[in-house]
Amino acid sequence: MRVAEGRRSFDVHAELDSLGQQRQTWRKLLSQRLLLADKLVGNSLFFTTENDALAEVYRRELRIDTTILPVALPVFWLPQTKAKNVWLGLFGYSKTEKGFHLLPEVIEICRAKQLPVHFVVQIQHSNWKKATIAAERRLRRMPDVELIDRTMNNSEYAERTNAVDITFLPYDPERFGLRGSGIFTEPVAAGRPIIAAQGIYVATSIERGEAEGEIFAPYDAMALAAAIERLLPRLSECQDRAVERAAKFARWHSGDAYSDVLLSLFQPPKSNAA
Repeated sequence: MRVAEGRRSFDVHAELDSLGQQRQTWRKLLSQRLLLADKLVGNSLFFTTENDALAEVYRRELRIDTTILPVALPVFWLPQTKAKNVWLGLFGYSKTEKGFHLLPEVIEICRAKQLPVHFVVQIQHSNWKKATIAAERRLRRMPDVELIDRTMNNSEYAERTNAVDITFLPYDPERFGLRGSGIFTEPVAAGRPIIAAQGIYVATSIERGEAEGEIFAPYDAMALAAAIERLLPRLSECQDRAVERAAKFARWHSGDAYSDVLLSLFQPPKSNAA
C-alpha cells in the first residue's frame, strides 16, 4: 500500500493477506496508528493501493478506503515477430518468493517432454538463501539456458524482456500475495502472454481478461511445466489477444494516469450547492 502525505508519496509494505502469524500484530499496530492520524486521513494523509484486490484487504482488515494508484511505465514495446522456437523469460530479483527455485525442475520436465521452448533467466541475488544458491548452481550446469548474470540498464532491460514470447511470473501466492508487480505490468502493456500462479493478483488479471496467458496450481514445478505445455498450442491466438488488450492496459499504467491519480488526492472536495 502506498501512502501520500502532504506532497510526498512512499510505500507501506504491509500486505496483510501474506503476513501469516504476524498478521494480527500488524493489524493491531496499524489500527492504533490510524486512530492517532484520524484527523489527517483524507486531508493531508492519503492511502493508495496498486490494485482493487489489495484495496479490499485494507477495507476489510483496517476499514481504510484507498485510491487505486497504477504502476507507471515509461515505454511500451510491442512483441517481436513470432519465431518457431518459443522463448520464456524470468526477470528481476532472484528469490524463492518469486519462484526462482522452481526453474531447474521446470526446465528438466520441459526437456523430458521435448517441448520446443528455450529459457532466458536473469540471475540477481545476495547469495544468502540456500534454495536460491542451489537453483543457480543447477541452472549454470544446464546447456541451452541463457543466463543474464547481472543487473541491466534501462535500454538493455527493455530489449531483453521484449525479446521473449512468454514472461514467467511464478510468484508464491502465500508469500507474494496480492501485490502488484512492475514485471507483470510491463509484458501485459507490451502485448505479451504471461504464466502466473493461482492466488496472486496476476492470475486474477488473467481470469478477468485484462491479461492473457496461463495459470498454474498447485504451486510446484510440475504444475508450472504443465502450464507451459497447455499454453504452447494456443500461443499464437493468445499473442493476438494480448496485443488487442495491451493499449487499454498501457493507458491506465501511463505516467499521465499515475499523475492524474496523485493530483486528484490534493483537489479540494466539491461542495454541494446550497
